[in-house]
Amino acid sequence: MKFTRMGVWCVLGMATSAATVYATTPPGGFGDGSSKHGATEPSTLTAVAAPAASGSEEDPAQSNHATFVLDDTVRVEARLGNATVAEGAATESYVMLELKGSEAEALATTTPVHLGLVIDRSGSMQGKRLANAKAAAESAVDRLVDGDTVSVVAFDTATTTVVPPTRLDASTRPTVRQHIEALTLGGDTCISCGIDASEAFMAQTPDHVRRMIVLSDGDTNAGVRDLPGMRALAQNVHIRGTTLSSIGVDLAYNERIMAAIAEGGEGLHHFVANPSDLSRVFESEALSARTTVAQNLEAHVRLEPGVELVEVLDRSFTRSGTDLVFPLGSLSKGEVKTVLARVRVSASHDAEAPIANVEVRYRDLAKAKDVHSTGALAATIAAATSDTDPFVGARVERSQTASALQQANDLFRQGKLEEARKTLGARHETLQRAHKRFEFDDGAATPSRGKDAQRDVDRQLDSLSRAENGFATPPPPSPAPSPRPGGAAPRPVIAAPSDPFESNAKQNQADATFGMR
Repeated sequence: MKFTRMGVWCVLGMATSAATVYATTPPGGFGDGSSKHGATEPSTLTAVAAPAASGSEEDPAQSNHATFVLDDTVRVEARLGNATVAEGAATESYVMLELKGSEAEALATTTPVHLGLVIDRSGSMQGKRLANAKAAAESAVDRLVDGDTVSVVAFDTATTTVVPPTRLDASTRPTVRQHIEALTLGGDTCISCGIDASEAFMAQTPDHVRRMIVLSDGDTNAGVRDLPGMRALAQNVHIRGTTLSSIGVDLAYNERIMAAIAEGGEGLHHFVANPSDLSRVFESEALSARTTVAQNLEAHVRLEPGVELVEVLDRSFTRSGTDLVFPLGSLSKGEVKTVLARVRVSASHDAEAPIANVEVRYRDLAKAKDVHSTGALAATIAAATSDTDPFVGARVERSQTASALQQANDLFRQGKLEEARKTLGARHETLQRAHKRFEFDDGAATPSRGKDAQRDVDRQLDSLSRAENGFATPPPPSPAPSPRPGGAAPRPVIAAPSDPFESNAKQNQADATFGMR
């Protein structure tokens, strides 16, 4: 593996799960315990081999150093891929973190939201697309409460300010709606222009939960047009405190570009085949912003001596020596994000092999305080390496399923439809075998969350089945109808379009992007 010099930012492409490059830790270094906000004393929650949260399927008595739980506004669960590693051998395993926003009703936040809408107004948005986009934007505004802020930017080859940052109340809502309704069509497509203009507005509200939604129905043909450049642009916006989600409408947009925006911006990528469904997606994004429980979320992982990083899967990160930093942005009520790193462990003759120290930092919006949660992971040393933890194994499979979906899409774009089908079929067979391995074991030394693992694999199998069916050969066109009464010529038979395949490719990308979070 080639290691780049410290100080160089590197983005882990979600489309290539094995790609890893490194950079420096942000100012302050690892584990300095400093607060980013200053005004409030940080709250520290420390646990090593902590018991599982109430209501979990784990048995608290079974907790050991291969897993721990920190239960607060952000529930942190850390797990090793293997609870036991072989003595005197180099063993590959995984370090996995699952971070989930609390679903407690009492944790409602009063932090105002700034929703930035970035809407494609290029010529291809004519007709129902633009009309539905405007209606969806208005419905998203309706989801916000008085005191929240909204801004709307439209883009073609340049940008137009539709609504400057406006604080919502009874007097401003009608004006905001009028400006959105007045939005008209323009020329070509510069998505990056729209993102840049919206980010300038977002910077005006540093005390808000900031969410940007980017909508387009076409391939960008001005400004930033390459995949790494678009991902880096979104990541830079995210670093400054804004979460980006993207929406691709209909079939003409570039799904890889739109997914890169969501990946770099730590948001979600949505595929909307029918423009009439836009309101549902806009409303869900607005509601997610309004239920944000944690902001400035970062996971820090320090690898212990004798533990080597092999790769990080599906996640952007920075590195300084053995310290890995994962910027995760905001977390909404019930939302889950994961971190997964493959490591190589050289076990000594001790009874236990320390693997990693973990620290999770965030601003708790519900309790108005900074939180630092810490814990440690260690494996037992024995004659042989134990089986892979099912919950970790299912997450590894999810990364490989996402990679297979994207590989199938690439083959489809090259006209290799049969190879795309074979790729999906091979992954399907592998997953079915994995499903049988991930069985819940009540007697396991490490709580396995095997039922959750099986549910995860079931969802992957559903995605693969849909993708395989979507790339199936469509039936032949119906035979020509008989002549109509009066001798009029029958209407011509139009060959079946390739739209079903294209729609399937768009959905595959959305599934892959969701799957790697």
